[in-house]
Amino acid sequence: KLENTLHEKQEEYQKLADQYSKAKAESEVYKKETVTRLQNELEEKLQLQRDSENLKKQIGDDTDKSLEKKREIVEKYVGKIEALRIKIEDLSDVIDQLSSIKAKCPICESKITEEKKIVLIKQKKLQIRNLYEEMEHATKQKQMSEQDLRDLEININKLNKILDAIEDFDSIKSNLDNAQYIYAVLEESSAKLESELKGVRDEFEKMSQTLSGARDQKQNSEFLLLQMRDY
Repeated sequence: KLENTLHEKQEEYQKLADQYSKAKAESEVYKKETVTRLQNELEEKLQLQRDSENLKKQIGDDTDKSLEKKREIVEKYVGKIEALRIKIEDLSDVIDQLSSIKAKCPICESKITEEKKIVLIKQKKLQIRNLYEEMEHATKQKQMSEQDLRDLEININKLNKILDAIEDFDSIKSNLDNAQYIYAVLEESSAKLESELKGVRDEFEKMSQTLSGARDQKQNSEFLLLQMRDY
């Protein structure tokens, strides 16, 4: 009878061991394919969120207003360069007039001497040179402003793409919370089976020891009987 019970206990143990292995494997697969995947996705979204905050600091709260300001700066330098170009052209015309044979004062139109003409031409050329230097500086400022504008447009485009990419942030976070709950349930089920498995194993070992002891006692009794028959 004890041997039959032991055999039943062994079958019960094997059945629980199979259930535990299956439950543990299911839990590990779920963690890898669902929980870990969602954790990685959420971490990517969090990084994008941090990137978007950094871009917002660079761009400002009102992207349209930021763009408008940058464009106004570019237009200001464009206008300044054009105004300088016109001034240079006007001064060049004055020099051409002064260089003519019948040169007259550009203000009062009276005839001027050669000496005065040379002085005036020298003055106008100096003014043109200064205007060219000013134009060169304005051109550099315009180029820098245009680069700032392009960088801003790139950052705004990048920010818009990031904002589109993190639209599902709350959804992923909710899915992760649910997945972690399910994983916790699976782990709890595995732990329960493991505990039951240990209990059955302990019972099996005790019964095995009891059966082994009974067999030893029987063998000793049979040995004593044989000895008694010899006398």
